[in-house]
Amino acid sequence: MRLSLAGTERAALRRQRLELFNSDKLISVADHFQGSVIPGPPFAANVTGFRDPYVFQNPQLDRALQSNSGTWYATISGGIHGSGRSIFLYRQYESDLDFQTWEYLGQYRHELANTTWTDAGWAGRWGYNFEVENHFSLDTNGYNPDGEIFMTLGAEWSHAPIVPQISDVREMLWVAGKQSINNETGDVVFSPTMAGKLGWGRSAYAAAGKILTATSLASKKSGAPDRFISYVWLTGDYYGTLAFRANQQNWSSSLLLPRELSVRHLEVVDYDLSQEKGSRRVDSEGNGTVTLAFLGHHIAREPLAAFKANATNDISQPAANLSSTTAFITSPQSKHYVFFRDHRFPQYRSWQLRFSNESIIVDRSASSAAASTTTGIYTRNEAGKLHLFDFPSSTGSKIETLDLTIVVDGGTVEVHANGRFGISTWVWTWYADSRNISFFVEAGDVAFGNVTVWEGLIDAWPARSG
Repeated sequence: MRLSLAGTERAALRRQRLELFNSDKLISVADHFQGSVIPGPPFAANVTGFRDPYVFQNPQLDRALQSNSGTWYATISGGIHGSGRSIFLYRQYESDLDFQTWEYLGQYRHELANTTWTDAGWAGRWGYNFEVENHFSLDTNGYNPDGEIFMTLGAEWSHAPIVPQISDVREMLWVAGKQSINNETGDVVFSPTMAGKLGWGRSAYAAAGKILTATSLASKKSGAPDRFISYVWLTGDYYGTLAFRANQQNWSSSLLLPRELSVRHLEVVDYDLSQEKGSRRVDSEGNGTVTLAFLGHHIAREPLAAFKANATNDISQPAANLSSTTAFITSPQSKHYVFFRDHRFPQYRSWQLRFSNESIIVDRSASSAAASTTTGIYTRNEAGKLHLFDFPSSTGSKIETLDLTIVVDGGTVEVHANGRFGISTWVWTWYADSRNISFFVEAGDVAFGNVTVWEGLIDAWPARSG
């Protein structure tokens, strides 16, 4: 990374080294010293950032720009001082098969500074600088090059007073939309139709995704279709602002479980909240119902199946209607497990659903006995927004069931809900026996069902030593 202008960060897209393998045997090495193929931002652009190139192919862009089929494109994330944040679009020069020459096509996406998709908080804030953009297209099954266009991207912003080069907040967002040609400039531009947060939690950021085809080894084994798989990063020191962990442990941060992304639809009762602008879009309506579109995301099938198949201990809790605190009959023996449950409302807990403000909350206020004596153990609560809709039924309507999948891996906690919500954070418990599970219910009754714990997560790196 290079610093060029005050308040600006840059990273370059370059060709450096090509290594060819045949059956894991190195057969050719070539070094390239041409330097950066996109050495800097567009001419005269006073950028807030210019980094995180993402290279991809898209037939929809080919058609819109009349490019050759299979043309490669690159997006670079950033923004313009005094104007807002931007995604800069480049195209491989058609006669250059070595990717040495790229044509700048303009600002594919631009948002004014200090704005948001909705003031209700469903999609965070666009911030003053974009980062880590990924570009892909989806249908209801997964990846489809001719499907609906999506982007995942990070947004940086700060609380006042702003300190140069410091971002108080980073948010991992997603956005779906349509692209069109600007008749005045001839540029292709992206217009959002819905947006939301891919990862709730202040430490969840910098998602990176790749296409995983049905012909891949993993997909052949699991029978999966073409997919777009995305990983979210969980910073361990809150982007370098917390002193604790790296020096003590000699490591920091973690990758969260891979997620499969797709378009998801729900037919719900037509009422005020179903029409509200949020992390969904009304695709059709009639006869007292609306069909809503969402970005669907859930833990990829392969790791989830492996957790279940390799569990050292399976725990099932009988279904019950509860109105008070109830401990599990059996709790895990470790802090490494996957927890499934569904319930019907209302209900609370350390993982709480709060109807009054449509939030799932991870209560960390009493999560670590060491927090009072050790600087840098972050125990503020984490929260994310999820609305449970009313579904049409033979008796009129019924509220959507909350389906939770909770993964606890030592200090890392992931909460996934209803195929469209994810919040991740750290819970640094101090005592070895801090592993009991209970249901906590306040102000009403809740029906719990399909409750299972698979204890004993698998080793993601079995060949690693040390």
